[in-house]
Amino acid sequence: MAYEYVKQYYGVPVEVGQRVRMKDKHCSVRDGVVVGKRTYDHYVHVRFDGRKFSVPVHPLDLDYAPEGAVAAH
Repeated sequence: MAYEYVKQYYGVPVEVGQRVRMKDKHCSVRDGVVVGKRTYDHYVHVRFDGRKFSVPVHPLDLDYAPEGAVAAH
């Protein structure tokens, strides 16, 4: 229920706890996990692997079914 607005507006299948992948403009790839929403109605909060805190990411910048993205240990 945390991301209902994002799901409806952007048409993405985002869920808390889901593994995602972001590819930035420099073609580097970052994997992470969707965490509970804090602010920014149009953004998805992602805690990238190896990081302590989450950051807001635009929903269309994420791959919601990344192949090879495994849970971080």
